[in-house]
Amino acid sequence: MSGAASSIYKSIDQTFLYVDKINLWTGRIVSYLAMVMMLTIMYEVISRYFFNAPTLWSTELNIYLLCAYVLLSGGAIMRESGHVRVDLLWASLPKRGQAITDIATSVLLFAFCTALIWKGAELAIRSLVDGRSSAEAMAWPLYPSQMAVPLGGILLGLQSLAKLWRDIAILQGREL
Repeated sequence: MSGAASSIYKSIDQTFLYVDKINLWTGRIVSYLAMVMMLTIMYEVISRYFFNAPTLWSTELNIYLLCAYVLLSGGAIMRESGHVRVDLLWASLPKRGQAITDIATSVLLFAFCTALIWKGAELAIRSLVDGRSSAEAMAWPLYPSQMAVPLGGILLGLQSLAKLWRDIAILQGREL
């Protein structure tokens, strides 16, 4: 491999290491949402059953937090190879076979990420422009929680590009 090609490969490798770091930190930050959800549910249970004073905001808040938790953690889970796949067949393949399988299925993953980004951004922007709010008692604006959809799609898509790059490297015999 020429010096110029090697330099380009190293630059791309470095870029995807940054993607790894972004998803690692996003996953760590988002993981605290589970603690917030647990505390608000606990507060709701105590308020409702011990003081007969249910809250209006707890359920709605937890729905939004759960959506953010699921959507924004996709890239971090991809980084750790934590997404569901049919390991029965995949695990029995040699490393090159696994890379080929992952490359072939990445087309579907990129289509999914594209839909999340495109349609999610469309929905969030429309909610922001129209001033849409939830139909629940708190009537919170919808666009902040809806922005988790395209942002999650971007994080998952970037991590999927990093995975694709690494799978191609395996096929080229230059494992990272």
